[in-house]
Amino acid sequence: MKNLLVALIVLCSSASLFAQTDDNNNPIFNSVILGTDTVDGLTVMYNYYTLKNNIENKNSSVYIDDKPSLAETIDAAQTLPSDFFVIMRGQEVVSLLLFTASPKIEFMLMDIKTGASKNFSPALQGTLTQNRANELLTEKYAANTKIKGDKLTFNNAQFKIITTADIKKEAAAIIKNEKLKDATSTGIQVLSQMQIKENIIKESAKGGKLDFFTPIIGIENNGVQIKPGIFETNMGVALYKWGRAAFDAGVNTVDDALAIYAETKGRPVSKKETLYIKMGFEKTLEK
Repeated sequence: MKNLLVALIVLCSSASLFAQTDDNNNPIFNSVILGTDTVDGLTVMYNYYTLKNNIENKNSSVYIDDKPSLAETIDAAQTLPSDFFVIMRGQEVVSLLLFTASPKIEFMLMDIKTGASKNFSPALQGTLTQNRANELLTEKYAANTKIKGDKLTFNNAQFKIITTADIKKEAAAIIKNEKLKDATSTGIQVLSQMQIKENIIKESAKGGKLDFFTPIIGIENNGVQIKPGIFETNMGVALYKWGRAAFDAGVNTVDDALAIYAETKGRPVSKKETLYIKMGFEKTLEK
């Protein structure tokens, strides 16, 4: 899902906006799926571009620093694109709707087939989205962060929050007013999280593409050099590869990946497995 959405953006935006690219030359800006709604008969997948795993991730197009300052963090929270909507008929993409709060509050509706876009300036007020405010709070970027009403306090400064409800309301109005229900689908398919899970479970079985474990039976604890001066066991590498593959397949979060892995094994995930799968999912060794 992450790679698909990035590909959609690169079709409709200037590639110079982002520096880092993946193996397919698409800019990398990691996101999570927050849910789906139905608007005018269309399925609308609601997504959020996170700060975490982006601004401190050297593989991300929006990388700032390994340890961004508080000033850099709050600037990114306000200026980087935040919420976006994938508009689908069934599982086929119709269009993409991106919300930004800076340099002005705006929606951008993107035609995936032609690359054309149309901007909308809604009557919303605020400096950052509710999702960004919540992430700044939960990830504890600053010790004194708090949310009260529609205000975020971060590093002794206050910021007005644009609520998710208001963003969704404006997005729904655009979808209806632009008559996207009559628009032609692009033919691009978006797999559901259930379909992704089923594919991963299938490919994790013995002999499958994600079976990194059968080939190392009996030599699980043998050491292997993964970088100059850095060694891991074969099992650690296998777990890392599995976590990385889960991310590439479009699994939404690392917790979802761990739940799928537990299902493939028929038991709870160990601390070691959790550590290495998380490292793979977040591409820690590639940063």
